[in-house]
Amino acid sequence: MANTEILFPEPCHEDWEAMRPDERGRHCAACDKKVHDLATYTPEEAERLLLSGETPACLRVTILPDGRVATLPGRRGRFLMAAIGTPALMLAAASATAGPETGAIAGSVRSPDIAPVRVTALAAGVRRSTTANDAGVYRFDHLPPGTYTLVFSSADHRKWSIDKVAVRANRVVRRDSYDPAMPIMHTTGIVASPPR
Repeated sequence: MANTEILFPEPCHEDWEAMRPDERGRHCAACDKKVHDLATYTPEEAERLLLSGETPACLRVTILPDGRVATLPGRRGRFLMAAIGTPALMLAAASATAGPETGAIAGSVRSPDIAPVRVTALAAGVRRSTTANDAGVYRFDHLPPGTYTLVFSSADHRKWSIDKVAVRANRVVRRDSYDPAMPIMHTTGIVASPPR
């Protein structure tokens, strides 16, 4: 089964600590909704939650440096990927070129360094490198289909990676990342679209 990607186009700014604890999450008084904490769900339970209703679910996620969402262990190593949809990233994903014989990877990377992060896409017989722009956005166009590893390199030579990024023909895959030197990111918001 493929891993699930969830998109947060506009994170919520309500204070998580001020919300009343509720089973597997908290209750937000501002919008009178339950905010589900995905760290208390398996990937399969989270996917069922996201697909179960017509109204998008409100979620709290802990995003790890490789872009994965922290969850309880799932079946066969499944996991969730987070996509924080900043306008710059949406533009990069929309403009990334994926033709009938090739695919593309677009994403963003956050780092405490002032200097941009270098990103390298590696697969069998393929090595492409680029530098994230000032907004932290990067992209690779016209990639042969296959399984890639993304290697991120900071200005002070820290390296971290995202493995098993599946590129398919005529598709753009998003992968966001966070420098391990940064604290683990927490975000709360309404999921914009069900998992694909």
